[in-house]
Amino acid sequence: MPKEKKRLVGVPAVVNRKQAMPLLSVHEMLDVIETAKKSMKKVTAPTLIMHSKNDRTADPESAGFILENIKSYRKKLKMLTGFGHLLPLEEGKEAVFKDIANFIEEEERRW
Repeated sequence: MPKEKKRLVGVPAVVNRKQAMPLLSVHEMLDVIETAKKSMKKVTAPTLIMHSKNDRTADPESAGFILENIKSYRKKLKMLTGFGHLLPLEEGKEAVFKDIANFIEEEERRW
């Protein structure tokens, strides 16, 4: 059974339009994922990972994989509820932006 697409409010109409993903795009995305996996050990900057527990596009477990594989000394994982895949475009996005701003401010204080 296909997943039900959540309609977003306050975004361009094209975002809510049903779109097919060409097979070539799938293969390109798999290449990007493999490249990202190989590059994770190079990430040493402070990192905030935000992911929705209800994301039906990207497996929420991927956030934990990223957290475990980046080499940042300071890293934080924030799992959110009430969101789907597009955190900065969904209802409640202000809380996402506030969490990002707080993380940046915490890092600025460390300097």
